[in-house]
Amino acid sequence: MNLGLRKVFFYTDSKAFEAIESRVTANFMLPLNFTIKAGYNQMNQFIHLLSSNNVGLPNDIWVPATRNVNPSFSEQVSFGITKSFLKKHLELTLKVYQKSFKDLIDYSDGKNFFSSFNTSWENLVEKKGIGRIRGLEVF
Repeated sequence: MNLGLRKVFFYTDSKAFEAIESRVTANFMLPLNFTIKAGYNQMNQFIHLLSSNNVGLPNDIWVPATRNVNPSFSEQVSFGITKSFLKKHLELTLKVYQKSFKDLIDYSDGKNFFSSFNTSWENLVEKKGIGRIRGLEVF
C-alpha cells in the first residue's frame, strides 16, 4: 500500500490558491499470479483549457484560475485485476475507474474568444460546472 499527501500552491492575480491532495494505492497479491489493484487520488487544476468551434475553426486557449474563476478539482477511484504470465513476460490488466470533476468552466452559449475582443474571458464563461467520467481500460 502507498499513501501520499501533496501540498499544492498557485498564485495569480493577487490571489493565492492552496490545497492538500491525497493519494492511496493498494495491491493485493493472489495465487496463480493474479493481483488486485485499487486506487484513489485528488487533483487540483489551476489552469483551464477553453475550447471553441463557433467560428468554424478549432480554438483552444489556456486561462488561469483567478479571483473570479476557481481552480477545477477532481477525484478518481479505480479498481483493477492483473494476470501475469511470467514465462512469456506478459501481463493482462482490466481496470475500471470513475473520475468526478467540479468547478469546470466553458464558454457561455454563443460566446467565444474571437467574437468578444473587448470582454474579459472571465465574463464569457459559465462557472461551477461538474462532470463525471467512467471507463474500462484493458492493457
